[in-house]
Amino acid sequence: MISDELAEAVRYARRIDALGTDDQGTWSGGEWYRARTLPHVYDANHLIVLDQGFAMSMEEVTAAADEIQAGMPNRIVEFVVCPESEALAAAFRTAGWLDEPLGIMVRHREPDRHVATSSVQAVDAISMRSARTASLSDEPWATPDAVAQVREKQERVARGIPTTHLAVIDRGAVVSYCEVYRIDDVAQIESVATVPEHRRRGHARAVVSRALELTADRRLVFLGMDPEDWPQQLYARLGFDDIGRVARFRKALPGL
Repeated sequence: MISDELAEAVRYARRIDALGTDDQGTWSGGEWYRARTLPHVYDANHLIVLDQGFAMSMEEVTAAADEIQAGMPNRIVEFVVCPESEALAAAFRTAGWLDEPLGIMVRHREPDRHVATSSVQAVDAISMRSARTASLSDEPWATPDAVAQVREKQERVARGIPTTHLAVIDRGAVVSYCEVYRIDDVAQIESVATVPEHRRRGHARAVVSRALELTADRRLVFLGMDPEDWPQQLYARLGFDDIGRVARFRKALPGL
């Protein structure tokens, strides 16, 4: 069983991700999201295995992915990590699928220290475009098409939900940023990034600190992180606790 807090954070994260898709639906083992117009965006294209699908075989799950994601460059399957899903996760690893988990962190504590956030401003989505492109350019998957599609997905979400774009601006240009999404009494902090030449100057701490100030009245504030990357250490210092994982397995299809 997963904790109520993890289940709620994942439910809201998926609800937000769905705003960037073209269509969504259900299958016998769970749900699916798809964006044929954004084929390289992992968050907009995945088969979700819910509780009723944990006992399914990998072959049953991949058959559903093949049908729903037909013509797409990847097969992507995700589910919450818990004892009930361990056998399914092991089967995907044995089959050689890429294991790309998402960590979920929730604000539980005060930050280790407070910093000035006067340098952080609210901006519009268009002002973010150049910085978003620059900050994504050194990702291993970054191609011009993929970067443009990720940017479009994030702008779609911002059009569908109350969103605040927070940024540090240097010489008239955004150099570090994050987004704050709000639904009900829940907030997600998303897309924390700094353009390469402006990193290691405390900008990420400043923008997330400002996001925390703006969401101080929210019952649940969470973010997603790469369990293999360093930003989780910053988030922990800012008062977030790691509460669990979403397994995401991907298989790239040659030629698509």
